[in-house]
Amino acid sequence: MRTTRRRAFTLPELLIVIAIIGVLAALLIVSMSSAFRLSERAECAANLHYLHQAMAMRRSDSLQSERPPMKLALWATRWGVLPYVDFDQDVLICPAQGATEDLAYDPGEIAEWGEMDAAAQEVLEYEPYQNVEISDLIGMQSSHGYYVEFKDSYRCVKLSDSQWQRARDQGLLSNAGSANHFRDKWDEEFKPDSSGDVWYCFEDAGDWDFKDLMVKVHDNGDGTFSLSCYSGYTIFINTIVSLPGKEPLQPVRSGTDNLQLTVGEAQEEDEGTTGGYESVTSAYQASTTADKSETFMTNYGLNAQSAITQENSRYLSDEPGRILLLDYYKPLAVASDGLDWPSPGVTPPFARHQGYVNVLFTDGAVKAMEPWKIHPGLEKNRFQYWGS
Repeated sequence: MRTTRRRAFTLPELLIVIAIIGVLAALLIVSMSSAFRLSERAECAANLHYLHQAMAMRRSDSLQSERPPMKLALWATRWGVLPYVDFDQDVLICPAQGATEDLAYDPGEIAEWGEMDAAAQEVLEYEPYQNVEISDLIGMQSSHGYYVEFKDSYRCVKLSDSQWQRARDQGLLSNAGSANHFRDKWDEEFKPDSSGDVWYCFEDAGDWDFKDLMVKVHDNGDGTFSLSCYSGYTIFINTIVSLPGKEPLQPVRSGTDNLQLTVGEAQEEDEGTTGGYESVTSAYQASTTADKSETFMTNYGLNAQSAITQENSRYLSDEPGRILLLDYYKPLAVASDGLDWPSPGVTPPFARHQGYVNVLFTDGAVKAMEPWKIHPGLEKNRFQYWGS
């Protein structure tokens, strides 16, 4: 009987097959890795789109006086955009590999939101909506028809507490005479004192005694102000009105003595009214309380200069072409950061998307850009994208 012999693979054939499989696997891994990185970039871009919508809603609420203007340093907290993203803190995190790890490039200036570097602190010092001003919240409307702001002006004198006491001791700001002509007898400029309290003294008619409405303003430090209202003799009713709609808050009649009123919205919102949140910790955390029990985390940076416009400096700008947020290493970005950026041609560690940085512009556009094209150390970039 003739038997057939089964032929097996030879060793060279096996090695060839294994080599082919290895090459195909390597190609597949590279392809999948590239697709995964593109997916991360797309997810990061989606986060920035979502944050733009949140900032637009936050800005709208500020313009309608439903919430105080947002402080730059708190943009990623519940006093900023968190309530507008349903307290989903994942939106504040870039999903790219290494995005939430400690970076040697991080100078350690963001352990606390209040401890900014010198350049950022300078921006905040002169940034008009870093602190809520009393003139942002209220004004005075006289039944005689005048509207006067809470600012040193033609019909308003601004005095420190010690200046007000001294003016009273000199017989000014009183009913001693019908025409004290305060400005003729008082030539001092406003000089803040240690109490921090400020007096706004209004004139409603024309005798220029500035006693018709006198309001002592105490800044409570949480977005609210406590007012103590006084009035000398006047034939008019002067009413404190809310802004911007000039809705009546409190009439102050002739002879009023120490009428108390609180205006503004406390920054320390109650968790029950704003929704829950979970604390997270990382290299990018920020404490919002003295005991650091509440932390928020982000590795997106808000461009501080994007908020500064001549027409409406209290609110985030919507001027097209400026950077609003970018995938970054600090929660607040300023143009002077260019001193710390690597020189053009060197990829900074925060360019996590295959050497590109996701950038959100003030008009809502999100682009993946090469770092040197937005490098704030280059003058043309600084003026075009950073606004300084």
